[in-house]
Amino acid sequence: MQRTFRDRAFVLRAYKLGEADRILVMLGEKSGQFRVVAKGIRRTSSKFGARLQSFNLVDVQFYRGRSELATLTQAETISAYSVDIAQSYGSFTNAKLIVEAAQRITEGQELPSPEQFALLHGALHAMASGTKPPALVAASYLLRLATIEGWQPTLDRCAQCDTQGWYSHFSATSGGSVCDDCASADALRVEPGALRLMDMLLRADWQSALAQESEHWGEALDVSGAWVQWQLEQRLRALPFASIVDR
Repeated sequence: MQRTFRDRAFVLRAYKLGEADRILVMLGEKSGQFRVVAKGIRRTSSKFGARLQSFNLVDVQFYRGRSELATLTQAETISAYSVDIAQSYGSFTNAKLIVEAAQRITEGQELPSPEQFALLHGALHAMASGTKPPALVAASYLLRLATIEGWQPTLDRCAQCDTQGWYSHFSATSGGSVCDDCASADALRVEPGALRLMDMLLRADWQSALAQESEHWGEALDVSGAWVQWQLEQRLRALPFASIVDR
């Protein structure tokens, strides 16, 4: 029995299938993460055209049969974020990090998360608009995504002894920032200014974050990425490329 669905969804990733098709990994507002076959999309005559590029928000219709893969029947562009994101190397590489993290986090989740969808929408909109530095948009997304999952790091005090302050070590195994006395051998050395910036990004305090020194941008992104990787127990392949941008 076939069931037809309609949803607003982001394209997270695409895989080639056969000579003319693609498998699309999508994050839907009501459907959560799902995979669809877009038949004939690689042909120049395809009705889907460039609508189904990564980062785009589209109105899709698809049906599910007995297969785990759904079949796409219709797609209309809502927001073609890919066009503006592709204009900047920094925007593109950091957007790749964002959608990779979204894919890893939502993979296997049984229920959709409107909060995760809204967070992704806001991040890609900001990346496409170019109003904020790409590295900060990505770092903010990672920190807030982790918080939705219950992984909020401790930043403004020692995660071990709870002493208030901005310290110079970050330990994923301890849960965040740690003071010199509590820092273990595996703790990362980090500038206190980077931790302050991360705290602002976590709280979406953009006015304060944009007033900080740009020298902390790359470190804030690196530490945010390391935190999410540790929680996922998976490497984010886009992180090394995104983190060298806008330092």
